[in-house]
Amino acid sequence: MSAQRPVVIHAFWDDQDPRNEGWAWRAYYIDSNGDMYYESGPFDGTARLSDRSIVRRTRAAAGWIRSRVPVEIH
Repeated sequence: MSAQRPVVIHAFWDDQDPRNEGWAWRAYYIDSNGDMYYESGPFDGTARLSDRSIVRRTRAAAGWIRSRVPVEIH
């Protein structure tokens, strides 16, 4: 995980591979040169999670559980 705080984290239902269908996150960062990069991974949950649960689980999976990093659900 990056030591720098992400600009935003996206949470989305990843259905690209039917065998691995489920929730995923992608945290976007801007480095000192102004270039954007990201880290990503999965997190557990059903397709019917509430928005509040998605935000909480996304931050936890990305390692930013006690932060106010914005989470966008797509």
